[in-house]
Amino acid sequence: MRYNIDDITDVMTQDYTVTGVCREQTVDNIAAIDEANETSLSFCKDTSSLEKTKAAIVIVPTGMVPNTDKTLIIVENPRLAFIEVMTAYFSEDVSYHIHPSASVDGDFRKISVGPFTHIMTRDVEIGRCTVIGSHVYISERVVIGKGCNIQSHISIGNDGFGYQKDGYGVWKKFPSIGGVVIGDNVDLADHVNVDRGTLGNTVIGDGTKVPKYGHIGHNVKIGKNCFLAGKSQFGGGAQVGDDTFIGMKATLKQGVKVGSNCYIGMHSMVNSDIEDGWVAYGSPCKPMKRNTKELWKKGGM
Repeated sequence: MRYNIDDITDVMTQDYTVTGVCREQTVDNIAAIDEANETSLSFCKDTSSLEKTKAAIVIVPTGMVPNTDKTLIIVENPRLAFIEVMTAYFSEDVSYHIHPSASVDGDFRKISVGPFTHIMTRDVEIGRCTVIGSHVYISERVVIGKGCNIQSHISIGNDGFGYQKDGYGVWKKFPSIGGVVIGDNVDLADHVNVDRGTLGNTVIGDGTKVPKYGHIGHNVKIGKNCFLAGKSQFGGGAQVGDDTFIGMKATLKQGVKVGSNCYIGMHSMVNSDIEDGWVAYGSPCKPMKRNTKELWKKGGM
């Protein structure tokens, strides 16, 4: 199917301007700027890429002054606009089904469950349009919201790793009788681990994204719309506010609090609280400068 300028701009949420000699141009595929052909839609950030591409229509950023007669759609955030078009016209429809090898005894409606996944039935709730991959283990006392994407080889709701030494110096396990609450539109990538709470719940807020190999310890509370980059680690009871970015391989010590609208650099060791609105990094992690809403809004992974 072919899409014209009106089709493309109809699904964009930003203000835009169209330039070029051919407003009747159409596309039938999407591609990276250096792999596009004469019927492709693409996006770019710099004029050098634009000059070399064969793409029919290119989404470019405000302020670019290209020397070309190519059909362009000019917006503040080209990557966001491209994602919106890709989602509307070029994404595969999800087929909701439960694989025969999956162990799912509950009555869950309009969800997809992959091969060899095991879902406990006691006090488990899973919202509509949630997709769960293969080899996932979901324990009891777990709530997962609507529209979540739970990829493969993930553990949700296992015992937290809490211990206390007795008078003889022997470690005694703190039983985990809490649960896990995951909000709507949360994405967990492969090999993420989410422990259940000891007494209360471990919580991941709406819209938060956790890439590969993340560890969410018992009683951790993550706010809404956070991004916890790959291999980030959260000790028991750590807290993160809303709209905060945690860099790759960063570690939060048990009980540490990071506020809302923060940006924590990769490999940081956070062993003391960070208030709202700071860019912080290092080992130990220290606030370096004030964050801005513009920095967060323009972010992308």
